[in-house]
Amino acid sequence: MIINPNSSRLSLSDLFKSIEDPRKSQGQLYPFSFLLNCAQAAILAGATGFRQIGEWIDAQSYEKLKEMGNLYRRKPDESTLRKCFKKIKINTFKELCYQWSADKALKDGHNTDVDGKTLRGARNTDYKQPHILSAVSHRSGFVLGDHLVPSKKSEVQHIQPFLDKLDIKGKIITADALHTIRDFGIYLTKRGADYVFIAKGNKYKLIERLKMLEIRSNYTSIYETKEKIHGRLETRRVYLLSELPWWVWFKSAEQAFIIERKRKYIKTGKIEEESHFGLTSILKDKADAKRILEIVRGHWTVENKAFHVRDRTMSEDQSTVRSNILPELMVVFRNLALNIFRFNKEKNIAKAMRRCALFPGKELELMGIS
Repeated sequence: MIINPNSSRLSLSDLFKSIEDPRKSQGQLYPFSFLLNCAQAAILAGATGFRQIGEWIDAQSYEKLKEMGNLYRRKPDESTLRKCFKKIKINTFKELCYQWSADKALKDGHNTDVDGKTLRGARNTDYKQPHILSAVSHRSGFVLGDHLVPSKKSEVQHIQPFLDKLDIKGKIITADALHTIRDFGIYLTKRGADYVFIAKGNKYKLIERLKMLEIRSNYTSIYETKEKIHGRLETRRVYLLSELPWWVWFKSAEQAFIIERKRKYIKTGKIEEESHFGLTSILKDKADAKRILEIVRGHWTVENKAFHVRDRTMSEDQSTVRSNILPELMVVFRNLALNIFRFNKEKNIAKAMRRCALFPGKELELMGIS
């Protein structure tokens, strides 16, 4: 029986107890929630694959494993974990885990970024690299959900089915320029969400229509920032135009904008300039040029706080977990680890993982096992 964990007070270990055991009753030795606890605790402590999870379990005392739910003075090995986890109902498991994360992150804000990432070291059943869409909160970096894009399919075909699973009403959605599509904008506004889209070279006809607006001359709001960062001086300027004519041909859009970026490298004096057009469904009384710039810059949250950490700190692209649904399952475990650390206000994920590895019991404390 699956229990809906619709409470922010539920610990992760309690959540795992609500996951339906996919195994046959005959021959069961270890509780399924215990195996899930082991995998999640090992990843919190820095494990990157099932071999490392097995080594982590082997290094733990029987008393600690008993605290995690073990019933016998035996330890599961790597092959036991693989065999059990291959049978898990992955979609149900993801739904429960991300609902638990969403309940914890209710007060986090309204901006959500959707972006895709390829697992370069993994392979799915047809020997292709899995590609997974993720939804990430701008402010904190909480991962709110993920969706496997089938081989030979595009993100564009699967972003709406993915968002159908999420509560996006009242939220502002950002996504890659790939998703700057009229029908997708209509879909978001019908769901009660708003969007901020960037138009790049793949939308050359839309860009030509936006150029005809002469936004730099007819803007209704303008905002500029200057900062010194990473050895360069950066200037950003946003021109925002409201009340768009019908011939822009982007039905749900309320405002159009241009973002100009100028970078001057202090040591070399080299100057780089670029500009991008964009559209938003947010009404002019709810978003001026300053607000648009904040949302666009927040779009990089998914790269900086999710994908980059999973790659560099958790070695996701070096992981060669390949069998069946296991690569997708490992993504869920890594995202849960990120969420747990961020729930506990950890700013340096690598440092937090080292702390879990160096101080036995820290990972259990984070998971609510005491």
